[in-house]
Amino acid sequence: MEIRIENRITLIRSVFILFSQRAIVRYKNAIQPVFTNIQREVFNPLSPQQMKELLLIREVSKELQMKKDEDLKKAEQQAAEAEAKAKEIAAQEAEEPTESTPVEA
Repeated sequence: MEIRIENRITLIRSVFILFSQRAIVRYKNAIQPVFTNIQREVFNPLSPQQMKELLLIREVSKELQMKKDEDLKKAEQQAAEAEAKAKEIAAQEAEEPTESTPVEA
């Protein structure tokens, strides 16, 4: 039994259409739940206990940030003082005569 080329093309088209229709039905069935409850809430409001915890976390974070800023300022101040002291010592050493340099009398 030999099938003509036109019949083969028709058969292939009908099989393709059948599978396409099945795929479309499966897609529609899969996507259906997405659109059934559009008005659902995106988030739930926080409970009073959660709000208290959140406020406490924020307060502690602010205090820690202030302490960090103070510590950084102290460190910068100490570094500046150490640098100034090092310059002062270097200047004093440059002014003091050493044993290798002769002193004019």
